[in-house]
Amino acid sequence: MSESTVSEATATAEETNEPAAIETERLTLAQRQRLLRPLNKNRVKQNQKGFSYIPHNDSRAELIKTFGLCGFDLETLSVDQVSFRSNEATNRFWAVFRATVRLTVKDVHGKPLAVYTASGAGAAQNLPSEGDAVDMAIKVAESEAFKRCVINLGDQYGLSLYDGGALESVGGSLVDSPKLQAAAPQQSAPAAQPAQPPAPDNLATKDDFETLKQAIRIVRDGEALTRVATRVQQAHIHQLITDEERAQLLELGGNRRQELREAAPSR
Repeated sequence: MSESTVSEATATAEETNEPAAIETERLTLAQRQRLLRPLNKNRVKQNQKGFSYIPHNDSRAELIKTFGLCGFDLETLSVDQVSFRSNEATNRFWAVFRATVRLTVKDVHGKPLAVYTASGAGAAQNLPSEGDAVDMAIKVAESEAFKRCVINLGDQYGLSLYDGGALESVGGSLVDSPKLQAAAPQQSAPAAQPAQPPAPDNLATKDDFETLKQAIRIVRDGEALTRVATRVQQAHIHQLITDEERAQLLELGGNRRQELREAAPSR
């Protein structure tokens, strides 16, 4: 099988996500804080094509750190051969397999919080034995399916990286979630504001609605806006702002993000 054919097989692998979401009221405070914290750039790697990703073993470790050693179940539901080819003259082998994986995340009492199911394809090329080719293709397929399941848990598992490799938060925050952007009413950008001091980095002891709104308005770059996003989440967790106020801040943050992008010089 040619490299282009392998790429097509991988790109067209079936993927289905069941309509299940994390019920945050059943997560502990420590778990919510861990899931919502900024993504550590040292965890992000790049593949040969230049795409950013979080390695499989890293995501597994993060699952254990967040939910505990027995806090999740990972099941391989099916493994199917897509193609297999060998070259008798050179004794080399090529294989493509597809795997379907189910991830079940549990609360501290062992009850399911969310269930995600996804499929992925994996290819092995030019390997010295049939067993090596089959084994490698299955491992890659299972790994791809796992990564597609686990990104439903947010940025700690690579969700933001699908936005051009961005390290800034997406899940549950006031940055570039496409769904939030689409839901927010379209508004014209406000007139330019005079230069002001940057927003403080740390969560204030009284981060109320007005304080956070002002912080969003005066930020001058995406990194600062991400820090404010974390403050919004912390304020909501600690009930310093209401659900309605959080929703308004989400909208304001999305608009501010767009303003910063439009103001950025073209590359």
